Amino acid sequence: MAKRVLDQKRVERQRPIEPDQELEALKQSLRERARVIAEREHELDRERHKLELRERRLGRKIRLLRAERDWFAPLKAKVAERGDEGARLEKRAAKLAAAEQALGQREQELGTLRAELDGLAREVAKGQKAGEGRGRPYGGPKTARRGLDGSPGA
Repeated sequence: MAKRVLDQKRVERQRPIEPDQELEALKQSLRERARVIAEREHELDRERHKLELRERRLGRKIRLLRAERDWFAPLKAKVAERGDEGARLEKRAAKLAAAEQALGQREQELGTLRAELDGLAREVAKGQKAGEGRGRPYGGPKTARRGLDGSPGA
């Protein structure tokens, strides 16, 4: 557009021009330039408006994607827990094995204590039988009246 105006000026300069015609030509060229500038400003305003709309759309998309990313956070946590589940199960199995071993030791101790208790109970029973046979109870007269558990006997 501006090139056309410049070409017209060259053509007009080559012709002899009167002062009134020259003034009209200048006014016309100013009007033409003003029109071209107005068109360009209008185009720039449209482009600016388009860019603003695009910026808003992108902002909405970013906010939406940020929200969607948070929707999957619980799933990611569950997947991460399952990944750690093997290590957790190994620790649990080790604790269980240690507890079973401790239980086995306690059972052995209990078995030995029961055997000792049974042996002592037999000795006491033999002693009572031996005391009844002699006429005098095992351990003297006070113990004869009491049973093994300390309760008064016959």
